[in-house]
Amino acid sequence: MRKYFLIVFFALLIRNNYADSTYVAPSFYFTHGAYTNTEYSNSLAFYNTVNITKGFYLINHYEHLTINDPYWHYLQQAFLAGGSFEMFPYYLKLNYSHYKGDYNYITSSINNYSDYTNLYNCDFLYYTNLYYLGAAYTHENLIGYKNEITDQFTLRIDKIMNPFLYMSFRPNFTYTRQVNNVNNTNPDYSRKLFSASLNFYYRINPGFNLKLGGFFGQRAYYFDSDILTIFNQDNTQKYQAYGQIDYNLFGSLKLILSYQHTKFDDFSINYYTLGLKSNLFL
Repeated sequence: MRKYFLIVFFALLIRNNYADSTYVAPSFYFTHGAYTNTEYSNSLAFYNTVNITKGFYLINHYEHLTINDPYWHYLQQAFLAGGSFEMFPYYLKLNYSHYKGDYNYITSSINNYSDYTNLYNCDFLYYTNLYYLGAAYTHENLIGYKNEITDQFTLRIDKIMNPFLYMSFRPNFTYTRQVNNVNNTNPDYSRKLFSASLNFYYRINPGFNLKLGGFFGQRAYYFDSDILTIFNQDNTQKYQAYGQIDYNLFGSLKLILSYQHTKFDDFSINYYTLGLKSNLFL
């Protein structure tokens, strides 16, 4: 899988001509997660997109996430590198991400442990008559207290309703199973989960955009290839609803405010995000 990723990546890179100018889009986000149990989280994230050659964009991402509980603390660092290829009417995105998590118990350090996740994602789109049709595959390998493998298949039907309204519908299937897990009393445990998301993007004016959406069904370890974020809690997600405002402050600087409510098996999380994004041509 990794070898195939690299072969496709560099073959398409060489195929394209160099771009006339360099497009750079850095962004920074702070997210606070308020749990309905005793936990809360804080996240600092950096994203950047660079136009390397004509039709090829290099993507990188770093996130520093902490989760706090009266009995333990959790630190997760995420690193992502990817490439996006535009060959109209075809679009291809390839991503690799590595997540490292450290659990530290307050009362005793004996139970402290770390886990790691390697993620591989391929996302393909085809444009025809105001539709974007596509499919995505994501493979995740979690190594730690629980050794789990997740395969995620997502279909995508996006429709440009008019110059101001964009709709996206994405059914998703996730298959998670535990492998070689000495800490698990049920080694045959697995989950097959189905869900579907519906999202609307409304352009109120050239400097003001509104996004609304969510999902229903069940999913776990879900990776969103648009926002490059994994929801890697082991609990099963039941539903999600969110709203986001993008507002141009001045020049190319954009302010992003969002709220998201996510329901899990036995708790919920409310996420509040503040972001700044810039689009530059160098």
